[in-house]
Amino acid sequence: MSYNGTLLQANSSSSSTILQRQVFNENDEDVKCHEHDHLHPPQNRETVRYNSYGSTCQGNIRVITCRPYDPPWAMFLPTMRSQIGCDKNYVCRQNGVRRTRFGTAMRPTTSCVQNPSLKVWVVGGREIGEKCCSKFTLQPAGTGRTVRFHEWAFNAVTGLYKQVKWMYVKVNGAYYKSAQTISDWTIEVPGIKGTDNLELCAFPLTGDELKVAAQFTVL
Repeated sequence: MSYNGTLLQANSSSSSTILQRQVFNENDEDVKCHEHDHLHPPQNRETVRYNSYGSTCQGNIRVITCRPYDPPWAMFLPTMRSQIGCDKNYVCRQNGVRRTRFGTAMRPTTSCVQNPSLKVWVVGGREIGEKCCSKFTLQPAGTGRTVRFHEWAFNAVTGLYKQVKWMYVKVNGAYYKSAQTISDWTIEVPGIKGTDNLELCAFPLTGDELKVAAQFTVL
């Protein structure tokens, strides 16, 4: 397999339309927040119910913001925090946004994924320039398999996706394919061998420090 080292820009569609079509579906973050449900004193006649208002990764922990949503007056009560720890050999992954029970608000969400398939590194900050994850090989690719790469950039504090100037894949030091002005990108690369040195890279738009994460799957 050979590469010409040319940056080939990939077409990417806007994610805003997709987000607008999302509907609320309860997930494990909401279920965790229900642990805060309680009868409201002093009469204990009404049950205050909580749902997730977003989550972020703190190390290997999914930290969830829980807000009261029912009854309507409960919105004035304090928010609560819940945590979901990732099991052994799994790590916390920032997944972009989802629609919550609280109207049209799109809030960050997380999940636990297998550790070997996830790379995370920092871009931006004082030095604006190309930043790549450490080189790695995929032994299961053997003598040649297609590999799907998924790369995304986000603010580590808020968990919200942020655009970078470029995202791209390097194979044996050569630029293979790229996407421009994007926050979330998936690309399938054919013919990857178990001996190929792979890198996933990003070039930031600004000096704001962001985290970039990437996941790969041998097809």
